[in-house]
Amino acid sequence: MIPIMATRLIYLGSGEGADSGELGRQFERLQIERNLNSDAVSVTGSLVFPAEHLFEVAELVNKVLSGPAFEPEILARIKTSARSTTSRRARQPEDVAWGIARSMILDNNPMGRLSSISSETLAFIDGATRDDMREFHERALARAGASIVVHSPFSAERVGLFLDELLDGLPDGAAVDFPGTATDFPSGNTVVLHDPNVERPYLVFAGMLPPISRGREFEDVISLLLFAQGGRSELYEALRPVLGASYEFNANALSLTKDLRILQIAGFLDTD
Repeated sequence: MIPIMATRLIYLGSGEGADSGELGRQFERLQIERNLNSDAVSVTGSLVFPAEHLFEVAELVNKVLSGPAFEPEILARIKTSARSTTSRRARQPEDVAWGIARSMILDNNPMGRLSSISSETLAFIDGATRDDMREFHERALARAGASIVVHSPFSAERVGLFLDELLDGLPDGAAVDFPGTATDFPSGNTVVLHDPNVERPYLVFAGMLPPISRGREFEDVISLLLFAQGGRSELYEALRPVLGASYEFNANALSLTKDLRILQIAGFLDTD
């Protein structure tokens, strides 16, 4: 949860000593569209803005990236929202079902804890501090290992100057040693009946997908579109015209890393 909370705090906050309201007005004046997100293994972000504001944008965004203020009031709002979302998800059959599936597949792997809805997660949210956010910032927002793509009308030299100003003050950092992603997927067919009294049952099928290989990243996406998307898909045809079922299932790939990928097929059942 720390990566998610910290990136949200950086995104919503301001630089040390700056006013977040004024910062927001500056972003609006410069017509900056931005985002900052994190997952189990990376932090990603983007900036879209008119080319004439190149160096103004670099200076403004650098204030946030290099020295975020980690405002306590914003962190408090983020924690309240995270608690509310986790508590709500813990009451939803589909989220509970996926929580069980992820726990069985990932066991104690850190990847599984990122989106956990357990009581331990609520306690972790409550205990998160500004120091935790600072530690994440110092470790994750560094130059080492960064991949940057720029689409602009400028020369490589001018873009280099822009990036130097944008990233000024960020630590060089070191390559992050991620925990191993290997997991022992349950062998055979494992069936779990979680709550027989739930008002509307939710069924989950999950299995491991092979690792992504370079140059073949979209094969699974195309296959899943053909298999499960729309009224002419194989999954739809099997459920509706063939079985006469009134419920629908969806399928997608949960890619936690290029090596750790899960095929998930799930949907609500109509038991009437």
